[in-house]
Amino acid sequence: MSLSGPETSWRGANWPHSPYPPQIGDAPQIFWQRDLVKYTVFVTRPDVTAIYREMRDRMLEGHAPPATYVVVAGLASPELLVEIEGEAVAQ
Repeated sequence: MSLSGPETSWRGANWPHSPYPPQIGDAPQIFWQRDLVKYTVFVTRPDVTAIYREMRDRMLEGHAPPATYVVVAGLASPELLVEIEGEAVAQ
């Protein structure tokens, strides 16, 4: 199983300024990992925790801001498996 969505979410995108969400793998990085001060991850499947942790470790490269991981019954669209909400502060 592969969850490409979280990787796209970590790297950011020009959305919602664009009428279309980014395609997986196309999103430019718009903040540095060190700027991330807090994030919350919502997943619809409890069996993806290990995949999420692997992706998080790879994308954050050792940076470890406070985080919350929540398993939910569903997201805004049935096709969505993961939603990541983050706060970044740049100097």
